Amino acid sequence: MNRTHSNFRRFVALAGAGVAALSLLYFTMSHEGVRAATPPPTTSPQVVGQGLSPPVLAHEQLSGWEYIAMEDQGAVGVVVSYDRKTRQGVEAFAQANRQLAGQVQGPIKTSVVFARPLSLDEFREITAKSGFKVSDYTMRATESNGLRVTLFGRIAAQANGAIPPDTDQQVTIALQHGHNATLKGVITMEGVADPAQIAQLLADSRVYTTEVTQAIASQRVQATVAARNTRVSPSPVEARLSSPLYWAMEDTGIAPK
Repeated sequence: MNRTHSNFRRFVALAGAGVAALSLLYFTMSHEGVRAATPPPTTSPQVVGQGLSPPVLAHEQLSGWEYIAMEDQGAVGVVVSYDRKTRQGVEAFAQANRQLAGQVQGPIKTSVVFARPLSLDEFREITAKSGFKVSDYTMRATESNGLRVTLFGRIAAQANGAIPPDTDQQVTIALQHGHNATLKGVITMEGVADPAQIAQLLADSRVYTTEVTQAIASQRVQATVAARNTRVSPSPVEARLSSPLYWAMEDTGIAPK
């Protein structure tokens, strides 16, 4: 996979009471997120010295998704990838996450991906109902020329996961800061959830899936590295998706543009 850069990108950073950071990131319609080079698929984890060249530590292909782990100066990075170009591939990834969520035994870092953009009132209602403590969230907006806009929000630690009351005002200021964009709503949120919260969220028709593959891949890599007694410490392990799931949902017709 190749790293794809948008040809138009601007950031506007804002800070306000209860909002640690709020920024605007512009992508073209063809943006496909951050991609990472991967070796040919394998059916089981492999480590350096067993078929893969450094700096790859582990690579595993699973049903609907795969991950690759690489080491850089003692730190381990994990990239989770999936077929984001077809509806079948996106749905397979979502289904894999739903199945994995049902196997979770304790609190786990979770990204909740909504089936459509939610209003801020709906966002507050669904978090209050589930007890989900939000750390980060993203919102979708569109410019008059059709460009999709992603707003990234972060909840300050002292807010304890609650959506600040001034978020609406902050968003309005951000969108009016020299841009002609219209807010559509919240599309994802991140935080730590327990099995009961995940099950409750998945039962809500507004939730498309809960994404836990990043956390699970990190756990698997930690265990693999520790078991192999490599020179790399099993922590910290930082994971990311090769491409934002909601973008893929829009591109394949699962979510409205």
